[in-house]
Amino acid sequence: MLRRIAARFRQFPFTVTLVAVASVGILGVGVWGVWALKIQPDPQVIRKMEPVTNTGVDVNGLTLDQWMARGNPADRYQPVPKTVFYSGETMWVLRQDCFVNKLATGWVFRVFYGGDRRDRNGDLDVTKQSGTQYILDPLPIPSRSDGCPVKNHRVPLGVDMQPQTWTYGPGVDFYKNPMQTSIRIHFRPVVFEIVAAPGTKVSAPGKP
Repeated sequence: MLRRIAARFRQFPFTVTLVAVASVGILGVGVWGVWALKIQPDPQVIRKMEPVTNTGVDVNGLTLDQWMARGNPADRYQPVPKTVFYSGETMWVLRQDCFVNKLATGWVFRVFYGGDRRDRNGDLDVTKQSGTQYILDPLPIPSRSDGCPVKNHRVPLGVDMQPQTWTYGPGVDFYKNPMQTSIRIHFRPVVFEIVAAPGTKVSAPGKP
């Protein structure tokens, strides 16, 4: 058997080498894929505080970064709450979520749902897929580091978002490897109101 393989190698050295390298490569990809899917634990996001929609500053006009720059702990930051907005305004959402087994590959999706889409536990009711939706462009996750960072996220509201109750339900699509469908994790949603700006004519649904 070995003599026949050696004879083949002398006859077609390039072809045999190419087949051997390809076989090792396929084996390596297979082992990596099995490790990613079966051994590597799934990422998790654990909520540490209820998210708060706010103005982006506290009563002294300080942003979260300015508050921390003065030596204050991030988890003591208290921005001015705000739950009613105009279309086109900026909404800020203060969150503290703990990331466990975080992956470097993934995207943050940002979706607004018309109405109150929370279930009785306050989480996003994923069974309700019909109705109005407004979607912002996805963002890449910033890093692979685990931890429990306090963040005050800037969320732009579309100028064409209609006055009504909205549910903002962002989340993350993580990928263990390119061959796998995403592991989708929803953050705690927030509910807010968009009202018509003074002097704005509001059309009835279905009418111009």
